[in-house]
Amino acid sequence: MTLDGRVAVVTGASRGIGRTIAAKLAQNGASVVINYANNEADAIAAVENMKNTLFCHLNKQFRFVQIRANFLIDDTIAAFVKLAILVLNAGILRNQSLDQIAEDRVKDMSCMKSFDRSINVNVKGHLFLIQLAVPKIKEGGCVIFISSTLTAFSGIMPNYTRYATTKGAIELLSRTLAKDLGHHGITVNTVSPNRRASRLGVPEGIANVVAFIAGPDSAWVNGQNIRANGGYVV
Repeated sequence: MTLDGRVAVVTGASRGIGRTIAAKLAQNGASVVINYANNEADAIAAVENMKNTLFCHLNKQFRFVQIRANFLIDDTIAAFVKLAILVLNAGILRNQSLDQIAEDRVKDMSCMKSFDRSINVNVKGHLFLIQLAVPKIKEGGCVIFISSTLTAFSGIMPNYTRYATTKGAIELLSRTLAKDLGHHGITVNTVSPNRRASRLGVPEGIANVVAFIAGPDSAWVNGQNIRANGGYVV
């Protein structure tokens, strides 16, 4: 399973599952853009760590670059000329009861109670990033959403309304875009980890699934939601 010659953008890749996904794509041969919103230090650290670790283990030079979110697609093309893989991992999780959720009617969009902020980061941002990226992605490329098993979990925990709503939205967005972009030879799929996916060993399992979907062997997989949760939800 090789991604040699392909360029991947992974949003929210400076830490957590996104960072593990980026490293796995690089291990499979891709050049990787580590995307970040505000914390440049974490992004730079992620890039340096991947360079050192991968070079040490595989004795092969990989190409990494960190790029801030608001310049993402243009700067990716400037650095690598092309784009084949877009992994939409960035998101925010805020647990609130119904009476605490606020519609954003103030100028401060960073308000932690803002429902609009969750929609903007977890849904709207993904949609318009895809809109910018698609003209640069050629046939054989792919878009991969990272959702959550919570959308299918009958025992969902209280106060997950904001988060679960946004994840449900991107799962349907993935299905509709699979139809729209399939005509251009671009697949669109979703990977849904469980809520314990940050535990030791689990991020690597999620990254393996993403790497498969990003590779040539998954060309016939389109519009699917792969619930990579170890049987947590069946």
